[in-house]
Amino acid sequence: MSQTAQLKSTIAGQQEHIRSLETTVDDLKQQIASQTERNDVLEFQVLEMEENQKQQDTIAAKQSTFESEKTQLLKELDEVKKAHANQLKSIALIKKELEDHKAAAPSVKPTLSESEQVDALQQKFEKAEAANVSINEELRSASKELGKIRFQMQGKESDLSRERKMTEALSAQLQSVVSSSQEEALKKEEELKKLKATVELQQAEIEKMHEDKKEADQKFKNLEKEYAAYRDEQRPEIKTELERRYEEAKYRLKNALEKIHDYELLYEAAKKSENDGSISKHLEEELIEVKEFNAHLERQFQSQSDIIEALKKKLLQHRSFCDKINKLSELEDASRIQEELVMFSRENNCDEGKIAANIALIIKDIRKNTFYSPLEISTAHHKIRPYSSVDSSAEWQSNSSEGIVSPDEHDE
Repeated sequence: MSQTAQLKSTIAGQQEHIRSLETTVDDLKQQIASQTERNDVLEFQVLEMEENQKQQDTIAAKQSTFESEKTQLLKELDEVKKAHANQLKSIALIKKELEDHKAAAPSVKPTLSESEQVDALQQKFEKAEAANVSINEELRSASKELGKIRFQMQGKESDLSRERKMTEALSAQLQSVVSSSQEEALKKEEELKKLKATVELQQAEIEKMHEDKKEADQKFKNLEKEYAAYRDEQRPEIKTELERRYEEAKYRLKNALEKIHDYELLYEAAKKSENDGSISKHLEEELIEVKEFNAHLERQFQSQSDIIEALKKKLLQHRSFCDKINKLSELEDASRIQEELVMFSRENNCDEGKIAANIALIIKDIRKNTFYSPLEISTAHHKIRPYSSVDSSAEWQSNSSEGIVSPDEHDE
């Protein structure tokens, strides 16, 4: 196996390996694209979970607001209860003072100041009663409001507990999804790192293969040039006489041109080195003779080329004529053969066309001069010969057995 064939096989193997690596790179790109889509889906899920977490934070804020409002209302209710208790205490004290004054009134005549005090106390009692009534009204309304608030708070507490459970479930789901997505992302990141490292390694190998391919191509080109130079140096094989003569003339012309070039170089060197023109003149005359000989060789080469072309054309025409004759020899119809030959002679204005026309003329003459005997029907050893008339001797008679004669008797 030659070195060129080995280089070609190596280049083919490297190209196949490059194609397989490109296929692997495409597969890796598809995997990266699918992984990117998965990461986008996970990011979208994480965003949804964050949105749910924000909603949960909003619910928790509402719950804290409700708790603070509940605490404030309970505190206000306690203050109202305390104020009501204090008011009741003050009313009880006023009642006690009034009862004491009433009990002491029959035995002791009240003075003007005491009566004024009693009136004042009576007014104060009345005011306290009115305040108590108003406080009682406020307590009743506050109790109603507190009942409504308690009912609302119970509903809100149930809603808050349900929302808390939902929040806890969503939070647990979010945590599981986030943890699983993080684990998946870490795995995919590791896979991507490995894939990137593999791709970089394969790209380095591909670049190295490209460099090797360039070197192999350059070696192959150099080998082609060397092979072409070697073929130029060697005389090729000549298979036919005409090609041999053509190649000999071409080879002689090439040698003559090389010799002329050498003489020209020698002439230039002699011009530079010799001051007297004796050697230069001699070389110039020899160069003129060589140029004339070269011109003669060129004319001879051109004439031989023309002869070779004419002979090739003649050979092709003769080969076409022979193929035509071979095809016509397979036909059985003479008229068809004659037509084909006439058509060939019209299409080809050469010696072969003239030969075809002559053959067609010969066939025409043969067909014209061919003798066709009357219709003869052979039966065993006799022939029935039809005739159109009967002679005077009545030797031939129609519709009789005498009309059937043997060929030997008729010849006699």
